[in-house]
Amino acid sequence: MSQTKVPLGEGFFYPDEKKYCFMKRSAADVSVNDETGSNFFTFTPGFGEFTGEFSDLEAYLVNYIKENKLNWCDVTLDWLRHCHYQMDPETKELGEFLESSGCEGEWWEWNSETQEFEDAPDEEEDYE
Repeated sequence: MSQTKVPLGEGFFYPDEKKYCFMKRSAADVSVNDETGSNFFTFTPGFGEFTGEFSDLEAYLVNYIKENKLNWCDVTLDWLRHCHYQMDPETKELGEFLESSGCEGEWWEWNSETQEFEDAPDEEEDYE
């Protein structure tokens, strides 16, 4: 029995299962740490608040920093090998989170002078 798979945005919709699967490294678990604490979210490009210009993670984060008037922050990213959600077949909106697993991590720091993200230094480098 073959499974119906429909390309949609950054992944595939499986109508028989009412499931959406992001392609590898298109979704990410994100933690933004700043002077007020931490904010955690899953970046799901093309859905929810991550549409239009904000379907690009860096553009979304730059806007987040400006909206929250942050002077500094660091961002921990866990790019996801797979990320699955339930999906409404009629509205094509994501529903309940099903499962995910990470495949590659990154750590960025905001440079308030250049207004850009930079790779955070390895902690080991600080001790040399």
